[in-house]
Amino acid sequence: MGAFNFKEFGINANALWRINNVFCYKNKIGLQLRSDSAVSNSEFSRGDIPINITDGGNRLTNIWCNSGKEGCLRIKPLNSSVNLRNTSISNLYIGEVYGEGNEVKPIINIEGLLVNNVQHRVFDVQISNSFITNAEGAVSIPNDLVSIKYAENIVFSNCNFFGQGLYASSNRYTRHAFYIENSSMILINNCTITGINKSSLKVQKICSDISISNCTFNGWGQAVANGDDFICLYFSDEIYRTQIIGCNFIDSSSNLNLSLIKSYSEPNNFTF
Repeated sequence: MGAFNFKEFGINANALWRINNVFCYKNKIGLQLRSDSAVSNSEFSRGDIPINITDGGNRLTNIWCNSGKEGCLRIKPLNSSVNLRNTSISNLYIGEVYGEGNEVKPIINIEGLLVNNVQHRVFDVQISNSFITNAEGAVSIPNDLVSIKYAENIVFSNCNFFGQGLYASSNRYTRHAFYIENSSMILINNCTITGINKSSLKVQKICSDISISNCTFNGWGQAVANGDDFICLYFSDEIYRTQIIGCNFIDSSSNLNLSLIKSYSEPNNFTF
């Protein structure tokens, strides 16, 4: 089945859908997914957001998702009454955001809601065995590979992240592999992160229980970095209970004396 060039949705799935072998192209939203559905062996491409997940209990496997205007995959509650939790995605190939202007646009956006100063978090998302890539886009904008805000218990495991590296320009580049704020229980395990143009990971505002284990960071602070952008792992503001265990850092840029980690938190909040 295919859905092409619809102004709103290629597929608008409410609950308990089973979607297999579909192709959605250049719809405003390729797939809008509510609760408790399964999607497999399918491709979603172009439009504003190829895949938009607004509720919990969904399973996606063997998915190709690329070339959105605002992002490629968004996991965000439909409204403040939705409890978005328990999402599993495996064997995902995802990349490229073709936006406009200077605003940083993430390829994967996991974001809860802040309503009247109350956080409505996204819970329990697992993304595994996947490729997240950012080659050149059609319009000059920076990208983050993953943005996480107002979220809890988010796991990335056995994934490969690729930035633009030395092919970046001053206004087209991969800013961070991970940008995290106001979140907790974030696990990044057994991943390879290559060619990021500023800090590979930036964590700020109030975050806790960040664990980075058995990962390889190969090249960061490349091409467009300056100042603190040359730091591979950057923690600012109030960060609590962070572990960095068993990681490899490979500096393939021209700056051989780059710092690996910077934190404004108390040293005893970190385990290395």
